[in-house]
Amino acid sequence: MINNRLIVSILPFLLCLLSCRENNTPHDFILKEKDLKEIKLFSEKHYFDKIMDPRTINLLGKHLVIFENRRISTDLPLIHLVDVDSWEYSMSKGVIGDGPGEMISATSFDPGFEDNSFFVYCGMGKKVSEFDLSDSSMYPIRQFRQPESLQTIVDINMLTDSTFIGMSVNDPNKLIEFDINGNWVAGYGTWEAIPNWEEFSNFNYFILNSGWFKSDRDLGLFVKACIFRDRLEIFDYTSKTFKTIDGPDLELPWFELYGPNVPLNIPIENPFRYRDVAFSSQYVFGLYGGINEEDFRSTGTLAEKIFVFSHKGEPLFKLILDRSLQGIAVNESKGEIYGLTTDEDPGIAVFKIPQELLSP
Repeated sequence: MINNRLIVSILPFLLCLLSCRENNTPHDFILKEKDLKEIKLFSEKHYFDKIMDPRTINLLGKHLVIFENRRISTDLPLIHLVDVDSWEYSMSKGVIGDGPGEMISATSFDPGFEDNSFFVYCGMGKKVSEFDLSDSSMYPIRQFRQPESLQTIVDINMLTDSTFIGMSVNDPNKLIEFDINGNWVAGYGTWEAIPNWEEFSNFNYFILNSGWFKSDRDLGLFVKACIFRDRLEIFDYTSKTFKTIDGPDLELPWFELYGPNVPLNIPIENPFRYRDVAFSSQYVFGLYGGINEEDFRSTGTLAEKIFVFSHKGEPLFKLILDRSLQGIAVNESKGEIYGLTTDEDPGIAVFKIPQELLSP
């Protein structure tokens, strides 16, 4: 019979075999909140009754491009455009469905290569749709499917009009470059091994490091901000280099590993970390939560601060927001930051960019 005291004494060791919280992987910078200059921001809110359950927000010229939750009624549009000069609703785009010209969801945004056009990637349907603001139709002017040979690549951003960068769920590279014909072009970065977890598969690493993947094509920057751990990575396409920023919490979330092809069990009690990313000519903005699902459901608060980094990854500022947000966009020409509010009547919050972050 096993002694109960022995069980108690070895229990922490047994739990360590099932889970891991130690982060010994390399990083270029550590984000320490107490070392950042703190700036408080105050907002005004714009509400539009046509926007039902917004999830992401992007900027195209003078227009905000807002994506809805895919679970809204199929009679409603997936995409809304709002003019930030007049603060008037401009138009709707995106018909929900899986037929020609339709979309199951709106996952990621890219500006077009022609004036007034933009691309929307549907991760569930593996479709890329191009929309034109001069066209009043809700349907795209062009649509094509992700190459069948590269179906495991997700969260893609456009590099050129015929090449893409995305993340694969089962590749040793963090990012994959491929072309519209399904040809693999290059892989960038490899997953850093986690001590004591040699059995981790590429899929396990993908899940642990999943989050928001956004880019600024003009800057040549691709950023992944993790939702389960405090990590933000900046990939510079010109130099083909990564900069990794860890913190404030340097520990990994508690998780259970069930197998190489099964998602990690990361309990719902774990706080969700980054909630979105945006860019300016000098900075990367990371919307940060640190709030778990239970607290969000009870308070409606998702993220109330933004960490600001240089393009090289140095943590510089912490912006404290007067509203909870779930997505951000930066309009440097107007000196404004936009965010989707998480209150009962979601709208668009407008903050002034602090003087310290404006170009001279």
